[in-house]
Amino acid sequence: MLVLAVTALATYNSQNAPSPKQNEENDMSGKIFFRERQKIREGAQTPRYRIIAISGVDLKVYGNHLRMTELEQIAGATGAELIALKRGPKHT
Repeated sequence: MLVLAVTALATYNSQNAPSPKQNEENDMSGKIFFRERQKIREGAQTPRYRIIAISGVDLKVYGNHLRMTELEQIAGATGAELIALKRGPKHT
């Protein structure tokens, strides 16, 4: 009886499983939005970027200012995409 239930479940899963193409379309990777710091001195050896928003990734960030390599490592580990926010015309 147990074998019959497992076989029925395996048949149900294989019939109702989404195709690989559907998985790619539904698999929405997260996004990490960041911007460059506004007050930074020329030649300073301080981190230059701030994370502004995170979408689709369960992530807590404890640092205020991060380096680009740190952002890239976080994005690579979480499978998220990095999106740089542009400054407005008043601030360029």
